[in-house]
Amino acid sequence: MTKEDILKRLTQYFKNSNIEVQDLTGNSNHYSILIISDEFDNIPLINRHKKIYNIFKNELI
Repeated sequence: MTKEDILKRLTQYFKNSNIEVQDLTGNSNHYSILIISDEFDNIPLINRHKKIYNIFKNELI
C-alpha cells in the first residue's frame, strides 16, 4: 500500500479528522500514522490501535 492508499482509507473511516501518514523508510513498507479525531475520545490506547488494525486487517494477514 502507498501512503496515499492508507490516507484515502483512513479518511473514509475518520471523517472530519486530522490524519497524517508518513512513509518512514521510503520503501512503502513502514508507516507512522497520526489521527486526531473525536472518535477516540475516552477510548483506551489499545482499543484505538485495534480499531486501526481492523481497518487494515486484510493487508496485515
